[in-house]
Amino acid sequence: MLLQHGHVERAVVLAVLSLEEVGKLIYINELAFSLLDDVRRRAFHDARRQHHRKLTALDSYPVLIVQFARLDQKIDIDKGYNKQVQEIIKGFHRLRADLAPWLGEENNILELDSWKQKGLYVDFDKKRGFIAPGNIQRDFASAVVAFAVHVSAGLDLVLTDNLDRYQGTVHLIRRTVPASHFNRIRDVISEALQGQ
Repeated sequence: MLLQHGHVERAVVLAVLSLEEVGKLIYINELAFSLLDDVRRRAFHDARRQHHRKLTALDSYPVLIVQFARLDQKIDIDKGYNKQVQEIIKGFHRLRADLAPWLGEENNILELDSWKQKGLYVDFDKKRGFIAPGNIQRDFASAVVAFAVHVSAGLDLVLTDNLDRYQGTVHLIRRTVPASHFNRIRDVISEALQGQ
């Protein structure tokens, strides 16, 4: 809606902020399987204030999608749902690749933070006074917004029916598994999800 009304800079800012929130969710998911003295807890404490760490966490988005989708048996039974989950992951990679012209040769997602800064802050020029936020190309803004919308829609799909299952699983594991087994559990989960 912001793009349609010519608010290109604000659209980029809000899209990047939404992506950072997804990155934070990825860190929170790691916390669900961490101990009080685990390095993951310290990493989350640091990451919640560091935009670049939240953006970097997005690289784990496909794993998160599979993790949530696997909580429901319909991933194995319902071919349509399975295909939707696969399309979320493919779309993530495709839309992420669409950002490459603006994020440099390596398609460095951390560059989104600098674009957010350009769209967020006004500058002051002694001769001209306050200058509007940096001029951001509409094509880039459209690509960032499309990526953010896709990421959010993917989470919505896999969380709609599975959030209660996820909470139940986390509570069950935390109540019944001895602390000494948590590292092995995380390793097994990671291996299983990577093999999907």
